[in-house]
Parts: sequence; structure tokens; C-alpha cells
Amino acid sequence: MAVHFARSGHTAGVAAGAVWLGESLLNVGRYMADARVQALPLAGGGDHDWAEIFSRWGVLHRETQVAGLTRALALALIVGAVAWLFRRWRAESSGNSTP
Repeated sequence: MAVHFARSGHTAGVAAGAVWLGESLLNVGRYMADARVQALPLAGGGDHDWAEIFSRWGVLHRETQVAGLTRALALALIVGAVAWLFRRWRAESSGNSTP
């Protein structure tokens, strides 16, 4: 979504897409952190995807660290998108077109 809006020059759309991606990554991080405990209900039942992935990679014992990094990146993306949008808005309001 963000790429589509970037191609069409829609600043708010780019920021919204980045925030949406960040919000989604927050949920992915939550699911990653549950890989060993498997307390979250699964929508389709069956195996826990991240438990399977982390087991194959040999990093199941580090699921909380990977999840924390994912959540930190998600928050950085959200904050960065909002800050970028605010900066663009300020630049456009003052008649300056630098991003």
C-alpha cells in the first residue's frame, strides 16, 4: 500500500501504509513470542507457524528476543512514519518543498 501511494505521490497514504505495516508487525511479534508457550488461540488450528519456523532455524529458545526486535522495528516504523508525515506537512505549510 505504501509503495502504491509513493508512486502516486500521496504523502498521507505512504504514512498510513507504513503505520499499517508497523501495526501488523506488532501482531506478528506477539505471535512470535508465543512460539514456545503456545497460549494464543490459532485461527485454523493445527501447528503454530512460528514454533515450526523457529524450530527449523534452531532458534526456538530465542523467540522472545526475535519477537522483541520485531516489535521494536514495528514501533520505529510507526513513529518514523508519523514523524516523516509531520515533517512533510510542516515543510509544505511553510512553503518549503524539501522532504
